[in-house]
Amino acid sequence: MIETDTDSTSLKQALACKNQELVEALDYIRRAQELLIDQQKIAALGALVSGVSHELNTPLGLCLTAATHLQGETRAIKQRVKQQALSSEQLNEYLEQNTLVTSMLLENVRRSISLINSFKDLDLDHPDDKPVDVNFDLFVQDVLGLYKVKYKRHHVRYIRHIPQNLQVKIYPGILVQIISNLIDNSHKHGFGVDEDYTITLTASFKDKNLHLGYQDDGKGLDEQAKEHIFDAFFTTSPEGESKGLGMTAVNHLVTQKLSGSITLDLQRDSGFSAEIRIPVV
Repeated sequence: MIETDTDSTSLKQALACKNQELVEALDYIRRAQELLIDQQKIAALGALVSGVSHELNTPLGLCLTAATHLQGETRAIKQRVKQQALSSEQLNEYLEQNTLVTSMLLENVRRSISLINSFKDLDLDHPDDKPVDVNFDLFVQDVLGLYKVKYKRHHVRYIRHIPQNLQVKIYPGILVQIISNLIDNSHKHGFGVDEDYTITLTASFKDKNLHLGYQDDGKGLDEQAKEHIFDAFFTTSPEGESKGLGMTAVNHLVTQKLSGSITLDLQRDSGFSAEIRIPVV
């Protein structure tokens, strides 16, 4: 059978049409993955906000209870004074209770303020806006302080090896998302229950780059995880327990948002180790 020019043209047109459909399908998949990665970044911050909000409920609830009790006792004392029926013993008892309740109020108010300030200092309002000049050691200290709250029931020690005078310009919101996903990844996939673990963060500035090191002493990566850890939807968790986007988001933030690089130590038999390089303006 001899192929005519018409047949050849029709075949080329059909192939071109199929190629265009494939290009559009791949573009759709890429945009869908970017959307899911953005949702993962928001979810990480949302979980952090939720944890801090939950932690604030305890001291603020105690403050409300203490203030309500103090209000009731003060009304009773005022009534006794009005009736000229207040004894010295009743007054002393009231003053002692007042001192105890006031101390408890101050302690819990300070605790609440400390939590709020730690969260506020992270400057998450405009994570993709202009960079901010920060003391990086204090910045990481604030982030870790919030995660100590979120995972307070876990036996994890957080260590910083960062120069106290390390002053750099960073995008705070993006760095919080990176560190958040790394810590969440350690807790979800690297750590067991009721065991002691350590997370260590290091940082230095060299050749106009911020070098951030992250390490945990958990169970580490198996061969499959080493190969696919940055792949979207890859997870070592049972089906339904994890979306498999945490490390994908970290890689996207470092390489795409910050034009940096992330390198994993794949020679380790246990634990997880990552070196992140971020150009500093």
